[in-house]
Amino acid sequence: MGLFIISTAFLLIFLLAENFIHSGRLRKIPLRISVSGTRGKTTIVRLLASVFRKNGMVVLAKTTGSEAKYILPDGSEKPVRRWGITTIMEQKRLIKLALKLKADCIITEIMSINPENHYIETQKLIRPGITILSNFRPDHTSKIYLSPEEASASFLNDIFPSSKMFIHENELNGDLENAVYRKGSELIRVTDGFFDGAGLPEGVLNYRFSENLDLVSSVSRFHGIGYNRILEGITEAKLDIGNFEINRFSREGKETCFVNSFAANDPLSTSILIRKALTITGKDDSFVYGIISLRNDRGERSKQWLDFLSSANSCHFRKVFVSGRHAKIFQRNLCSCEILKNRDPGYITSYIIDHTENGAVIFGLANISGLGSELVNYWNQAGMKI
Repeated sequence: MGLFIISTAFLLIFLLAENFIHSGRLRKIPLRISVSGTRGKTTIVRLLASVFRKNGMVVLAKTTGSEAKYILPDGSEKPVRRWGITTIMEQKRLIKLALKLKADCIITEIMSINPENHYIETQKLIRPGITILSNFRPDHTSKIYLSPEEASASFLNDIFPSSKMFIHENELNGDLENAVYRKGSELIRVTDGFFDGAGLPEGVLNYRFSENLDLVSSVSRFHGIGYNRILEGITEAKLDIGNFEINRFSREGKETCFVNSFAANDPLSTSILIRKALTITGKDDSFVYGIISLRNDRGERSKQWLDFLSSANSCHFRKVFVSGRHAKIFQRNLCSCEILKNRDPGYITSYIIDHTENGAVIFGLANISGLGSELVNYWNQAGMKI
C-alpha cells in the first residue's frame, strides 16, 4: 500500500512538472492558432501559413489530413514522424519544434475525433488565442444526416476561454454561439463573400472553396495583412495530395475527366465537390461515375457510403467501380457496380476510359489513403489539369 501511494505521488509530481514546463513553452509562442471542424482544415492551415509567411511572420504549421506534415517557416515541408498509433500528444513536439525554429506563430489542425480528446488537445496542449471552425459535417460515423447542432456538438471543447473564434456565418447555430459566450470567448462571424476573389487567378479560384477563403482572409485582415499580401499567399500556397483537382485525359478523340475527391470522405462533402466539378467541366449528372476506394480498417465509412449510394438521397452515379475488402458487399447491394480486380493506377484509369462514354466525369470517393493516393499521383502525372 505504501509503495502504491509513493508511486502515485511521484506520478502526480511528474505530471505537474510536465504541465508547468509545457505551459512555459506555450507562453514563448505569441500567436497560437488552431483549426477545427470536419472538412477543409488542412487547406485553411496551408493557405493561412502561406499568407502569414508573405507578411514576414515566422510561422510553423502542422497538418494531419491526407499527409501529416510540418510546414516550416521557409515554406519547405517535412513529414510528422510517428511511431505506433497516432496520438494528440504529438502536438507537444510541434511546440518544441516551434521554439527550436524561433517561430512567433503556430497554426495547427485539431486532430481529435472524440469530444474528450478535443478537450485535452485544445485546453491543455495548444491553448490557442485564435480558433478557426471550418464546417460541421458527419464523419467517422454511420449516420449520414445530422442536424447542425448534432454535427457541431463534438467541437464545443475546441472553444478556449478568452480566445477569438472565427466561424463562417453559414455554419453558426444557437448551441455553438451560446457555448462561445459561456466560455468568455469572442465570436467573430465571417460573412459570406468576405473574400471576393478579385485578382485571384481563375486556375486557383476554381479549386478553392469560398468559405475557406473567407475564413483565411478574415483572420489575415484581423492581423493587419493587406489584400495584395493575402492574394499572394493564397496563390502561392502549396496544397496537399487530398486537394480537390480535375485532370483531363484525351485519347483517340475521347475526353474523360478524373476528379480527386477522395479526401472528402463523407457523402455530403463529396456531393458539394460533384456540383463544383460539374460546373467547371460543363457537364451534368448523366456523365457522373465513381471510383470507390475502400479501406479495410474503415468499415463504418464503407457502410456510410453503401447506405448513401443505396438511398434515394444520393447523387445517382451511372456506375461505380469499387476496390477493397468490402467491394463484394457493394456489388450485391448496388444496381450498377463493378469490382476492380487490378490495383495498378494506370490500368484502372485506362480501363475506366474504355468502359465509359466520351465526356464522362469520374469522381474518386471514400478514402485518399492507399489506392486513392496512387490514382491521384498517376492522374497528376499523366493527365492535364483543367
